[in-house]
Amino acid sequence: EKMGEARLKDVIEEMPADAVADIIDFLPIQKETSVMMKLDRDLAADIQQLRKFPENTAGGRMTLNFVAVPETFTADETLKAIQGAVNAETIEYVYVVDDDDRLRGVCSLYAILRAEPATPVARFMHRDVTFVGAHLDQEEVARIAQKYDLKAIPVVDGEMRLLGVVTLANILAVVHQEADEDI
Repeated sequence: EKMGEARLKDVIEEMPADAVADIIDFLPIQKETSVMMKLDRDLAADIQQLRKFPENTAGGRMTLNFVAVPETFTADETLKAIQGAVNAETIEYVYVVDDDDRLRGVCSLYAILRAEPATPVARFMHRDVTFVGAHLDQEEVARIAQKYDLKAIPVVDGEMRLLGVVTLANILAVVHQEADEDI
C-alpha cells in the first residue's frame, strides 16, 4: 500500500501473473485500478483471467506459464517452442492442443528429447491425460496429483480448452496448507 504506483508497476511486471493475481486484491481499489491500467496489456489480461477463479480452486492455483503446441508440431519445433518460453517449474510437460486449444495430449520433456527431430508430437504424446476443471477444489487437485504421481496437472474449461497448469509447487503448497488447517 505504501509503495508508489510506478514502483509497484515495476515490481508487478517482474512477478508471475499467478502471484500478482493472488496479491492484487489486497490493494485499495483505486490503486488496484490505476496500477492495472498501467501494466502491459498481455500481463493485465493474464491477471484478469486468473482472478476469475476463487483462490482455493484449480483455476485459482493454476499458472499460465506453460508450453502448449499443436499436434502437427515436430519434436524439433516443440523444442524451439520451449526455449525461453517458461521457467523450470513448468517445463516437465508440454501440452498438445488442437486448433481450438482443446487438450489432446501431453509429452514429457524426456520423450521430446528422445524423439527424432522430424517426428510429429502426435506420434509419441500420451493421449490419456489426467486433467481437472477450473472450479475443482484445491484439495481434490492435490489428491489427484498424489494418486497419479503427477508433477503438474492441466486445467481445462467445459469444452476441454487448456486454461492453465497447477504445478507441483502449488500442489505442495495446498498439501501443507491443508495439513496446517487440520492440525
